[in-house]
Amino acid sequence: MNEVSRRYTEVKMERNKCVSLLQVAIRVSTDTRERLRQQANESEILLTLAQKRENDLLNMRKAIMNLICQRDHKRHEYCKMAAVTAMQDAKREQMRQAIARLNLMFNQAESSIIAMKKACERNARIRNERAILLIERNQEVYLLQVRKPFFTETWNCLCAVSTIHCAEGLHGTRRCTRPSLVTRLMRLPVPEACCACKGGTNTILVVLASVLKYMVGIRLHIVPPTSSPGSQF
Repeated sequence: MNEVSRRYTEVKMERNKCVSLLQVAIRVSTDTRERLRQQANESEILLTLAQKRENDLLNMRKAIMNLICQRDHKRHEYCKMAAVTAMQDAKREQMRQAIARLNLMFNQAESSIIAMKKACERNARIRNERAILLIERNQEVYLLQVRKPFFTETWNCLCAVSTIHCAEGLHGTRRCTRPSLVTRLMRLPVPEACCACKGGTNTILVVLASVLKYMVGIRLHIVPPTSSPGSQF
């Protein structure tokens, strides 16, 4: 009986150990199942979060692609604007050069105008001087035209006196002095009143009368009434 009770006690102890081990195993399995469920939930949460992040990443990639497209578009527009700006700069430089050429042409034209004005003034001065000279020449011509009848009448009178002297038989030396007398008489100036007043004919007649008187005095001095044809001075 003791052996049986001892065996029973051993078996009971073994059964209790097995029960305790089974309970421990059940508890461990329950804990493990619970932990697996929690891990499954966590894995689902992580999967959902990963999907969400993947979606966010896709959205970010799309946004980045849009930004890249916008950047490329902006770069293209910037290149266009840079080309337009360069073209405008070139046109502005051309306009500056054209303005500089126009300023140079304007300055040259202004210088030419000033030179032309000076030339016109010089030509006007020369024209006025020539006009004054022409007036003086016209006056001299007028004086010569006015003196011409006086000289003609004087020459005719002198020729008549010379004819008279030749007829009276004057000496050759006296006839030789007659041309100098004629020259001196021809060089007698016409009075200024003859040129200034309109009644030049009367003045010429007065001068001619005085010359004739002078010539008659010379004749009376040269050929006295009692002298012979061969007498000397």
